[in-house]
Amino acid sequence: RILVVTMDTIAPTISLNGLLVDTLNYMATYTEAGWMADDTCSGLSNVDVTGMVNTSVLGDYELVYTAYDKNGNTATASRMVYVRDLDDPTISLLGYATIDIEVHHPYVEAGVDVTDNYCTNMTVDIAGSVDIHTLGTYTLTYSVTDCNENGPVSVQRVVNVVDTTAPVIDIAM
Repeated sequence: RILVVTMDTIAPTISLNGLLVDTLNYMATYTEAGWMADDTCSGLSNVDVTGMVNTSVLGDYELVYTAYDKNGNTATASRMVYVRDLDDPTISLLGYATIDIEVHHPYVEAGVDVTDNYCTNMTVDIAGSVDIHTLGTYTLTYSVTDCNENGPVSVQRVVNVVDTTAPVIDIAM
């Protein structure tokens, strides 16, 4: 009787749980979905995971999973995790949403407050204008888009130019 032993050249198998490509919001919690590995011949030795995901830094992160069997055969799988700023900025009016000003009196812009989860020093665009010399209703639209192109988000203020001053009659004698 002759017993022939052949070398194990069959790689283990590895598959990833969850998504192979995932996108997370800036500062979100990353939870590793895990993997499943198996070797039907010599058995698994170990599985190494290289790479990391840092959700406090925007970027592209690759995680590489390598399964080793007891004879040194390997199999790899990888997961891509993209960390992005996905949140719109917020914008709110300072002062009132509707203002009445007397005709020919100056209009003082109260402005807006803008915040964002990631970007700073955002520019607010103002569409519309107020003609303080013409009676009417004027709508100002304030819009902002953050540095990662989230938005635009907008708010509006209505300015009514009114005439509430009674005429003065001056009788010359």
